[in-house]
Order: sequence, then structure tokens, then C-alpha cells
Amino acid sequence: MADLILSTNKAYASADLIKVRQDDYGQTITALITDKTNSPIDLSKSDITFNIKDWNGEIISDSAKGDASGNVTYTINKNVALATGSAWFEIKNDNNRVATQTFWLQVEEAGVQEIQLADPLGGIK
Repeated sequence: MADLILSTNKAYASADLIKVRQDDYGQTITALITDKTNSPIDLSKSDITFNIKDWNGEIISDSAKGDASGNVTYTINKNVALATGSAWFEIKNDNNRVATQTFWLQVEEAGVQEIQLADPLGGIK
């Protein structure tokens, strides 16, 4: 769904805006996580958490998966698909913990499904 490049260098401004619909749970957000020198971080042995702080100030956290190339994938769950707010990934490895720069996750209403009915009079005039 989304490809981001997120740094652990907080000097950078917030990253892109990601838009999802309320019914997009099960879709993925992917990001390349880099260190302060813009080199990808090996995430294969790290615990990665996707976090979002919604309008009410509540933080919703969920697990994400990373690989040795610095790529992280988060599968959107139903709770996150209802929360608009500032989001980030947190990486934990041994006793170290670091967070990425933030990005804005905007949740839009689910699409309205229109049902077209056949002509109820069957074309009779």
C-alpha cells in the first residue's frame, strides 16, 4: 500500500502522508528504516512495533515485521484502520530502543457501495 523511507534521525521533518480507508485492514504499510547515516538498519533480529497516536491522545501499538535489508512491513488491523494520527515505528534490539521519524496516517471513511438494481418494471412502458 505505502512505501516510506523513515530515518531514526529525528532532525528530519516528518515523512509522507499515508491515506487508508476504514476497510483497508489487512493491507500493508511498508517502509525502509535507515540510521542517522541513511544506511538501512538490519531489522531481522529486532522487535518492531507500529504505533499511532490518535486524535484523543491514545497510542495504539501493534507488531510489525522487519528484514535484514531494513524493510519493515506492517499489516493494518481493525483498530488502526479507525485511527487518524501521528504514526511511527519503534525498533527494540537487546537493550536498545529507537523510534523512526513520524508520518501522518489519515483514515478516510470506507467507500460507499452502490447497488444498481435491474429495471423493476422490466422495461415495460
